[in-house]
Amino acid sequence: MNSKTTDPREWPQADVPSYVNLLPYHSVDPEGNVVLLADSSDAQPRWMGVAWTLVPPETETAAEPEIGLLASRLEALLSTLPEGAVAQCLLQARRDIRSRLATWQDAAQDAPAILVDLAQSRARALEELNFTHKGRPFTARTIEVTFTVALKGSWPDAPLRLSHAVTPAAGAAELEDRLHRAYVKERRRILDLAATIENLLTAANIQFARLDENAFVRRVHRTL
Repeated sequence: MNSKTTDPREWPQADVPSYVNLLPYHSVDPEGNVVLLADSSDAQPRWMGVAWTLVPPETETAAEPEIGLLASRLEALLSTLPEGAVAQCLLQARRDIRSRLATWQDAAQDAPAILVDLAQSRARALEELNFTHKGRPFTARTIEVTFTVALKGSWPDAPLRLSHAVTPAAGAAELEDRLHRAYVKERRRILDLAATIENLLTAANIQFARLDENAFVRRVHRTL
C-alpha cells in the first residue's frame, strides 16, 4: 500500500491491479447506510443492500448444546431471507493483530505498573507467536467476518407518464416525486430486513456493526 495515499478511493490507482473498478458499487445512502449497487443490465442502481462486520462467536470451548443452539439461530436467520435476496459471508484472516492488542493495552493504562508490564509482555508474545506443531504452522491472527445482504428493486421503473397536461416544471417535479416515493419504499424494504437480521444476530449473541460509507469503501478497497 502506498503510504502517501490516505483516501481509499485512490488505492486502486496507487496499487494496481485491482478489481474495485469492476464492482457494481454505486453509492451509500446515509439513511440506514444502504448500499446502492448498479444492475449489469442497464447500470441503474436497482440493487439495495446492507453490510455488517461481525465478531465470530467463540466455539472452541463451547459445549455441543451451545453449538447446536447457535446453528439453529443462524438457520433461522437464513430462513428470513426473502426469495431473490442475495447474501454472502466473507471470512478473512489477517496477520496484523496490532489493533486488537492496542485496545487491550489501552485498557490497562491506569492499572498498577506490574499489570501494565504484564499486558505489554503478553501483547509482544502474541504478536510474535509463530511455531509449528506436528507439521502444522500456528500464528496469531485476527479474523474479520463481513456479512452482506441485497435485494433487487424496481424503483427506477416507477411509472413516469403524467396523468394530465402540466407545465414542464410541474411535470419534472411530479416525476421526481414519484421516483422518490418508489425509492423510499424500496429502501424501507431492505431496512426492515436489516432490522430483522440484527435482531437475530443479537439473539445468537453475535456482535455486529453496520458499515457506513467510509467503512464500506475501506473494506472493499482493502479486500480487493
